[in-house]
Amino acid sequence: MTRFVGVTRVAGVTRFAGMKDSCRIINDGASSTGPMNLFRELDPRTTLVVWGFHCVLLASISRYDVSKTLLLGAFPVFAFLAMNLRIQPFLRRLRIVVPFILLMVLANVWFDPSPVALRGIGQMPSGLLTGVVLASKAAVSILSLYVLEQTIPLDRLCTGLRGLRVPDALVDQLLFLHRYGLVVAAEADTMRRARDLRSIGKQGRGLLETTRLLGTFFLRCHDRSRRIHRSMLARGFSGSLPLPPSSLLTVRDFAWGGTLVTIFLISRWYP
Repeated sequence: MTRFVGVTRVAGVTRFAGMKDSCRIINDGASSTGPMNLFRELDPRTTLVVWGFHCVLLASISRYDVSKTLLLGAFPVFAFLAMNLRIQPFLRRLRIVVPFILLMVLANVWFDPSPVALRGIGQMPSGLLTGVVLASKAAVSILSLYVLEQTIPLDRLCTGLRGLRVPDALVDQLLFLHRYGLVVAAEADTMRRARDLRSIGKQGRGLLETTRLLGTFFLRCHDRSRRIHRSMLARGFSGSLPLPPSSLLTVRDFAWGGTLVTIFLISRWYP
């Protein structure tokens, strides 16, 4: 069994071991033979600033401007292809939000049927064009987040967030969510299988039984969290998870960060 944190005391200094391994994200879509490791080698603060700037520019595009959305969408597509990522994990993530995207597109078509003229196409409903732009933005944003997830392990991502002066409470919550998300999922799966084994047909699977099951699940999670917290205190937890300090930014970080930001600006405001 892998321990969450190992604590040793050498010359009066408490050292934490195993945090980096226990908090490292498993990149299920990355290939070890990918030809592009640039973003994995850059400082995580540079990567986070570049991705954040890309998301801000993407959100600022007009609801009728499809071409600018496609231009900014070329960056995550290029990174996806250059890093030789697998498409199946991305499609699994996209499948979760597809119903919401389709509902948003249909709502725009329903509430905004006024025509709008497009060069080379003619007239089309304004709501349909707005819905296409919003769906494109959503797909590009999900792809961008997926590439970021596969680019930076979680421990380096949180180190970069702390280097950008993000509050420690938020960073710790992200680490805890990643570390114990699988524990909560396993607990929920155990209770679901127990309910299925005790159910006959649709009996035992109604709304009232599900409500009781959720209440029991909450109590079990609360009890499990108290035991985990006591074990962490016994291993030297002092209120904040240990992460390596941020290193100084290099010339390569400024050069690549400035180049990418310039490309984004040109893609956003080029006529």
